[in-house]
Amino acid sequence: MKVKELTDWLGGNFPAAVAEDWDNVGLLTGDDESEVKHVFLALDLTETVLDEAIRAGADMIVTHHPMIFGAIKRVTDEDMVGRRLLSLIRSDISYYAMHTNYDTRGMADLTARLLNLQECTVLEEVKDGEGIGRVGVLPEKMTLRECAELVKRAYDIPNVKIFGNLDQKVHLAALCPGAGKSTMHNALQFGCDVYITGDIDH
Repeated sequence: MKVKELTDWLGGNFPAAVAEDWDNVGLLTGDDESEVKHVFLALDLTETVLDEAIRAGADMIVTHHPMIFGAIKRVTDEDMVGRRLLSLIRSDISYYAMHTNYDTRGMADLTARLLNLQECTVLEEVKDGEGIGRVGVLPEKMTLRECAELVKRAYDIPNVKIFGNLDQKVHLAALCPGAGKSTMHNALQFGCDVYITGDIDH
């Protein structure tokens, strides 16, 4: 398929309109009419990721975190962003990012379902009732220790970092799948017993 067909589908499911204002999502480099046969997915477009994508013969890279946030005044091999952009262009690889728009439309509901949160509402609204994170009721009242075990099972991870009294009972949970520092005050305003986040600051 062509780049435009894929980006139209991605944009239809995870529209830029529900991304945070400060974010930079969508097609960041590439030609709409280029053919795409091999898509390479990654969290960040590091030099290692780019090298792997080139070796794999990828036509397009899709990342969660955008490599480009602010204005770029020059593209040279003297800085890391310039080097990566030059490599993308030389290798004819299109580059697409879906960050807070994916957090809003995809990750928030998925992570809430994995924890079986009930009576969910948006933690921080971005636009028209949609937004980052979820607040909901855990399947049952449990200790913080039991909640940590639930999180480990739900996301199939070996370890979690816990702050608080392990024997405290928790029931109302706030969930932010990415870096949750900016939405922590929302969790406090909702009166949540526990705040579950991917990290405090990426």
